[in-house]
Amino acid sequence: MTLIGKFLSALRLLARGDVATFQRQWQRHRRQSRLQHAPSTIFRHETLGFPVACHPSWPESAGQFLEGHSDAWEFRLLQTWLEPGEHFLDLGANTGLYAFAALPAVGPTGLVVAVDAAPEVIRQNQAGARLLGANNLHFVQAAVTGRSGTITFYVRPDGLLTTEQSLRPAAAQRAGSVPITVPARTLADLAAAHQLGPKLTAVKIDIEGAEAEALHAAPPGWFTADGPLWIVEINPEALTRFGTTAVEILACFPAATFECWLLPKHPHDPKVHPALRAARPQDRLDDSLYYNLFAVPRGSRWQPRTARLAGFFPDSALLRPA
Repeated sequence: MTLIGKFLSALRLLARGDVATFQRQWQRHRRQSRLQHAPSTIFRHETLGFPVACHPSWPESAGQFLEGHSDAWEFRLLQTWLEPGEHFLDLGANTGLYAFAALPAVGPTGLVVAVDAAPEVIRQNQAGARLLGANNLHFVQAAVTGRSGTITFYVRPDGLLTTEQSLRPAAAQRAGSVPITVPARTLADLAAAHQLGPKLTAVKIDIEGAEAEALHAAPPGWFTADGPLWIVEINPEALTRFGTTAVEILACFPAATFECWLLPKHPHDPKVHPALRAARPQDRLDDSLYYNLFAVPRGSRWQPRTARLAGFFPDSALLRPA
């Protein structure tokens, strides 16, 4: 749209009193101008309510700056749960937004460890952490798997289209990918290397179908009632490439120790609004492309803070204020 066209569109919106749409379009126009003004310069912004590094040359990072992120609800939940001095582990860091969201909550005495297999992702995020002065944010290049060593990981030739990079990409994605060898680390390895003990209070994992394998190699204490809060992506199609299912992931979080919830993130029916629901082993998980699973630990150590999550899970018996 030309500049004159944008101006006329803005006048029409104001004439009919649609101020909200006008503000969204004006904000998007300002952000586009900022990206175009410095197409190769990383910059800081706080449009999600916490400091974030935007990389204009990284399509996903630039897109999130323009449009926001579909996990904004999850970011608020994470910030509500975490407390100063605690540790957060982000597996499948991508553009680093979960890691950046956790930083203000854990404060300067806390620790955020963010892991991704793609070397270009790590390079970009390390630059972002330096820009933000986040000395307690550590980006680690590794594929999180069920064994230690090295493993083949498939990346896009430019290294930046990170949503299409995986240990086992779909056939169409693999055709345009390049195999590289990357370090392979288990969750037990990461726990030991970064001294993630009782201060680890939340884990997010989104590793393109490898979630079940990674969970099976985690320290057993992480799955007790006094273990961390979990946010786990469940992508049924990606899981099949690893020979696993959502049932295997749900089995890691039994009802005796966790209260679990599912949020469809991309319903098959575009007319259906995603709605949070209790996670049940018999759920077929066939109404959405992928889901976020929230496993809230039931341990007594969490009782002082679980009530803070009541607004996120209004039908929860566990989180209902006393």
